[in-house]
Amino acid sequence: MPGEWLWQWLVGLMAFVLAGLGGGYALAPAPIRLPDAFADRPVLPDCGRTPQYVGQDQPQGAAVDCFEAALAAGAGAELLVEGYGVDSGPVFFYHRALPGGGMETFLDHRRDHYRSSDWQRFLCPEARSLRDTGECEDGEV
Repeated sequence: MPGEWLWQWLVGLMAFVLAGLGGGYALAPAPIRLPDAFADRPVLPDCGRTPQYVGQDQPQGAAVDCFEAALAAGAGAELLVEGYGVDSGPVFFYHRALPGGGMETFLDHRRDHYRSSDWQRFLCPEARSLRDTGECEDGEV
């Protein structure tokens, strides 16, 4: 039958396409769940984001100036610092100047394959700047 090869070819093509689609769904990663302490944090004014590279003592720029001014005034603000290492993915520092004073920092280590924990949280009630944090309580989130 002359059309039989076409029929076999179409069936084979459909099997190939369906196998590819089904395989993609079976290998989908689990959804990322953020820690409650981070996901439920109160929204604060956003100072923006800035990078910090290996060998750079402190992050710099307008976003840092905004954050430090809010921290000094006892006002709320949030600053995202993207920390870049030599041989790992970026680490994200969510610095939060808390209304009334002090600082809270969440560290997202999920892209750093050398860490044993995904998240950390630091609470620094005596913080005056990113450099001068005073005594801080730390722990996993």
